[in-house]
Amino acid sequence: MSRLGLLIRYLIFCTFFAVGGTAMVVSFLVKPELTDYLQSREMLEKTRRDNEKLKDIIDQYKSQIVLIEREPNVLQRLEQITLRQTPVQEDTAYPSEYNSQLADMAKEVIEESKPTDPNEQIPLWMKRAIYPRYRTALCLSGAALILVAFMFFSGPRLVELKKKTFYHR
Repeated sequence: MSRLGLLIRYLIFCTFFAVGGTAMVVSFLVKPELTDYLQSREMLEKTRRDNEKLKDIIDQYKSQIVLIEREPNVLQRLEQITLRQTPVQEDTAYPSEYNSQLADMAKEVIEESKPTDPNEQIPLWMKRAIYPRYRTALCLSGAALILVAFMFFSGPRLVELKKKTFYHR
């Protein structure tokens, strides 16, 4: 067999073996390990986002404390807003407490805080591979590819040696 033929046979063997091995490994690891990994990665990312929000809130509070220390009148205004007290000044019109933009933002915050589906970040191909019948089919097809690789594309020298050997009795 020529060198080009051996090279092509080797490349086909490597391709079949790699694809078959990958299919078998994916079928073994898809259910517990890969799904748990993706879910924990999503939870970690959500925790990081929440921590960033908390850092922003803490910075806002610190800046408000500094402002209150500089100007005591700000504390009285914040007290009225926070405790929903109406100011006691005559001949002054005050706006209503209801703000539609604030209500919309509050609804968004409440909807964001609802727990999300843990399977949301799992890719579509993995969702299909989780089912037992697909996992079994994936494993068997991978094993079949590995068998085909060994049967048809493994070392040709063994076949040539058997042809050359002739036994006399």
